[in-house]
Amino acid sequence: MPWAPSTSSNALAFLFARHLVAGASPRVDGSTNKVLWLLRDGAAFVVEGRPLGTSKPVVSVDGGPSIVDAPLPGCWSFQLIPRGSAKAVGTINLDVLPAGSDPTKTGGSSVPARSPA
Repeated sequence: MPWAPSTSSNALAFLFARHLVAGASPRVDGSTNKVLWLLRDGAAFVVEGRPLGTSKPVVSVDGGPSIVDAPLPGCWSFQLIPRGSAKAVGTINLDVLPAGSDPTKTGGSSVPARSPA
């Protein structure tokens, strides 16, 4: 299962699909953009996503397992923010394919394929 660590190494994102695809789920292959977000300390948190380099949040989901339907393709930055705090404790960058892409016929991955140690 593809996964990505946060830049601060205190959070992980596990992708149930090899690629995230822009637009609403289900995708053209019938699957969804399901991601499992985890924080090392186990606190309740939200995930705010935005295209890399922009400041306006575009996607907001609860931490844990969630469906992440980003409206635009490109590189997205997801910040993990503990409930009751305004400060992100982890940032994870993921690529999002253009809407209508068939994730089963696209090479590569949203994240490098890794295995937990």
